[in-house]
Parts: sequence; C-alpha cells; structure tokens
Amino acid sequence: MPGFINPYTFVRFPETVARTPPAGHEGISDDRLMGTISVEFTAVSRLLLGSGSGEDFSVASTGGQQVIPGPGLKGAIRSFHEAFTGSCLRVIDLDFVPVHRDNLNVADHRDLVLAEVVQSDDDHLSFRELRDVVWVRDDRFRFPVDGEPASGDRVKLQAPPGSVVRGRLTSGSATVDPNGDRRILVADSGAKVDRAMSFATGRITAGDPWPSSAEAIERFVKSLEGSADAKLAATRQDVRRRIQRGGTAVETGPVRGRRRVENGTFTVGQPYWVKVANGEVTEIRPSLMWRHLGAHSVEDRLRKNDKSSLLPCGHDAVWNGTLELCPSCQLFGSAGAKDDENAETEQRSYRGHVFVGEATIEGDSSGLQLAPLGSPSPGAAQFYLDNGEGGTTNTVNRSRPLAEWGSSADSGKPRGLLGRKFYWAVESRPGEADRAQRRGVADDPTRVARDVQVFSPGTQLTTRIQFVNVTPAQLAELLVSIKPALKWEGTVLRIGGGKPFGFGSVTAAVGVTFWKGKGRYLGDEPSRIEDGEAAEWVKSNLDLDEKAWWPDLKRVSAQDPELGDAPVWYPSDGNGQPGTSAFDSGFGFWKRSAGHPPSARIQNSELISLPEATDQDQELN
Repeated sequence: MPGFINPYTFVRFPETVARTPPAGHEGISDDRLMGTISVEFTAVSRLLLGSGSGEDFSVASTGGQQVIPGPGLKGAIRSFHEAFTGSCLRVIDLDFVPVHRDNLNVADHRDLVLAEVVQSDDDHLSFRELRDVVWVRDDRFRFPVDGEPASGDRVKLQAPPGSVVRGRLTSGSATVDPNGDRRILVADSGAKVDRAMSFATGRITAGDPWPSSAEAIERFVKSLEGSADAKLAATRQDVRRRIQRGGTAVETGPVRGRRRVENGTFTVGQPYWVKVANGEVTEIRPSLMWRHLGAHSVEDRLRKNDKSSLLPCGHDAVWNGTLELCPSCQLFGSAGAKDDENAETEQRSYRGHVFVGEATIEGDSSGLQLAPLGSPSPGAAQFYLDNGEGGTTNTVNRSRPLAEWGSSADSGKPRGLLGRKFYWAVESRPGEADRAQRRGVADDPTRVARDVQVFSPGTQLTTRIQFVNVTPAQLAELLVSIKPALKWEGTVLRIGGGKPFGFGSVTAAVGVTFWKGKGRYLGDEPSRIEDGEAAEWVKSNLDLDEKAWWPDLKRVSAQDPELGDAPVWYPSDGNGQPGTSAFDSGFGFWKRSAGHPPSARIQNSELISLPEATDQDQELN
C-alpha cells in the first residue's frame, strides 16, 4: 500500500532544564555586549504572512509598506532558541486532556437513560426521565410537507399490537404532533451511507426531576472541544442541523430529520442520554455514541516522567523563592506572577534583553484559497506520546484504543510527551497535488477555507534586532536562532503560517554591530561581525556542548531533509493520488494503527508511532 510521511515530527526534550539568575537591568557589565543585528531573510519556500480569517485575512502595512510586526518574528526566533538551548515549555496548556470519540462498546451504554431537560437557567439544570424508549426508523416518521422531525419535537406513535419488538417499532409509524406524548432525539447519521437510521423516542412522564451535577455539565462542555458541533456553532449555524443519509458533510439522500447543534447550552424539552447516581445526573450525552475525556493532563505526564523542570519558568514546581530562568526566558523575557491571598504578590516576571523590529516585505505574491486546517490534536497519543521502542502491540489487555490518553498503555505510569513539535520544511513536490490548495469542502461548513496572500520564494524580509546586556555566548545562541545555518549548513528558520504545507522556510544574511560594557556611551568604536564571519564567531563563542536533541533539530530544520519519495501528507489510506478524497481519507490508517481492541471488524490493530526525527525512513502506511 502506498505510504505517506507525516508533516510533523518531534525534537526530544532535554533531561533537565538549567536555570540561573538573570543579569538584570540595573547596569551593563564590562564583559557583556549591546548592539544591533541587521537581518535580511530570503524565502526559499512560499510564505504565508498575515493574520485573520476569510476576507479579513491581511498583511500588516506601515505607510503603504507591507511588514511583519516585530512580535510575530520574535516568536519564530524564540521558538527555535527554546529548542536549541533546551529551555522551558513557555507556551503550553498544562491542564490539557484530550477528548476521544466513543467506540461501539455496549458496556458503555448499559446505564444510560433517555431524559429531557425540564429546567435550565444560570443556577440549575434538571432532567426528567423519558420512559419506554422505542426506536423508530427514519422512514416511519410522518411529518408536515414543509418540515421534518427535529430533536425535541413531540411525537405520537401509531403502533399496532405486537409492533414494538425489543424496543424497536417494526410496523406502524410515528407522527410529529405538538400534543404527542413522546419526545424524539435526532442524532447524526455518521457513516450510515444509504442505510436507514433510527431515532430514539421516549414517553413524557411527570416523575421527580434529577438535578445535574456541576461536574457532569463541565465534562459535557469540555467534550464539545474540537467537535464538528463546536465548529458549526462558531459559524453561527442554525441551532438544528439537517440530517441526511450519508452524513452531514456530503448530502447524499433525502432529509430525515434535524438534530440539535450542541453549543454547551441546554434548552427545555431537549432530550439527552444521561447516567444517574443517587438521584443526580452524573453524565450527559447527546447520542449513545459520543465523546469522552482522556486521562492524565499534560502537567501530570511531565511530573510523573521526571520532566517537571520543563514547566514554564515561574511555575510553583520550579520556583525556589528567587528568580532563576531558563536560557530563553533570560534572553527574551518571562511573564508570570504568584498571587497569594495571605501574602504580597510575588513577582516572577522578567523583561528580556532582545527587541525585534518590524520587518519590511519585498517580493511577489499571489492569491490562494488555502486548504482548511484543524486545530493541532495532541490527543493522538500514538504520535504525541512516548510509546517506547516500536509502540505497544495487540497483546496488551485493553478495552479502548491504545492511542487514547488514559488507555491501558498508561497503566502504571502515564506515557510522557514525545518532545517539541516541528514541521518538515517540505512543500508539495513537482507532479503532486498542492496540499495547500483548498479542495472538496464546499458543502462542509465545519471546514472553513481562507483566501490568503502567499509570497513567492525569493521574497526578502529586512529587519533590525537590538540586544542589551548579553554575554557573547547568548549573542551566539541568538545568531544561530536567526540563522540556523551558522551552526548547521543547509538549515533554515521557519516563519509565518502554513507550516503544515511546507511554507515559511527562510535563509538569512546577518551583520552585527556591538560594544562591550558601557563602550557605546563612552564613545568607543563598535566591533562588527559581517555575515561571512558570523559562523566562525559563533563557533568561538557558543558556550554549549553538543546536546542529545540537536540531531533532531538539525534534521527537521534542514531545507532538504531527504525524506524519500512518499508524499508529505497527513495520515492517509493510501488509495489513489494525493489530493483526491480517496487518498486524503485517513480513516483506514487510524483504524489499523491506533491499537484498537480486537474485534470482529478489527483483527490486527497495533499502535503505530512516529519514526524518530533522525530516522532515515519516515514513511508510514
């Protein structure tokens, strides 16, 4: 089966993050430097420069000159510096726990009860049971010509004696009726292409309501993160979505109903599947097969794998009462403060020593309807977590896919994070479809494409970077972070957006003017480093031994990482050609690679992990 190369890989973490007190800003020492770096970046791939979405996506300008604001460019330089120097994880959601889709597991459904919302306000959410659940096939509903059954509608069953068998209506019909004694829950058709769907109906009762626990509401709202409903809600779609056989993205059959687009709010009369314990709702689902939270947060995984030193500078776990910072926070600054009700605010932030000016842009550009990208998905544990040598095989006892956070692969000690994420600097190759070009999403409102301005290779960006009170070693680290080729020939810096498409690779020419100590204020002549001298100067002043993670960073920063002939593409079933729907679909790959429990449908599903960044063979299939 034809394979693919995943667009991203990971640079390993250091064993520990070294922290020391920063220099401060009260004065400049005689052995420290201040000055300016003149930089001219040259694009060696397409560049996506700007911000916004849709028609609002634009490139900033000053006096008619297109520019990149300094903070954006500084972020790209700092990101490389953090990886190069083994610094802390400055930008990270420590509380992150992913949401996973439910599998078809009957055991998960045994305790679920159909119930309707009977109270929903700022203080209370209550449900009442809908009893005698009967499943009705979509073609047995009768409804007005100008409508279709919608989730929460009242319905009336026309059920001849003996027509309800094992909770399913086998003959007769159901009519949408405002005076009906039942409510209907319309769920998504999912992958039921050209097959009948059944919707649950339950009899309205006058029993005692069940209040919902705050934890159940919080888990339900969190389960919506990253879902198609969350994207639909963001596009301000109607509160109900038309359901057709074949799913919601490609409408292939007659309309069968309207389901509710879940946005974290609750409407009286709307049915849900719930779990109840001691008269309280403990779980809320809009369908039998829904989504569930994984286990072990990012912080938990760092701590339990002896990686607490990677926590951001200023975090309680790395704070010893005095300001000590990692290399990047010393150079670029650190934000953070500790508030204690019983003590004065403890200041933990620090102003950096590097200031990046805006960069002017000179080059040709053209319009592109950019293919939509989803949010990064650290929930794919097979790629983001350290699964050990070769991953985990089918022999492990499990009830959920090993790729999930909290699966049996996390038993004993949760798996650690794999490293810092970097994208390969590879665009679509000649003869391949352009993976950056939007395709096949016109009818899917959850996948929002953008009309963007893309700058061509050869575009030049010119800026000036000031530094104050830095050591020669710090200046050497900064120069490598601006121009990685000063350390490793053939490497590039990545800036701007579209990195999953291979955008953003730039080379650089640098010129440095600096003074030692207070020399600038005493009228001393400055020292200068020309671009051709910079590599030797860096080599003489870089006060770092070779690091275990540097081979990873060198490979992923290479302008040509020599990945082989397979297309650099997101997980694919490998059918047809890149750019076709048959190739783009990754369902088959995830099915056979996520470590699913053995079943009649999945006989062999080992957990397939990413190759290491330095592995010559990066192909997956």
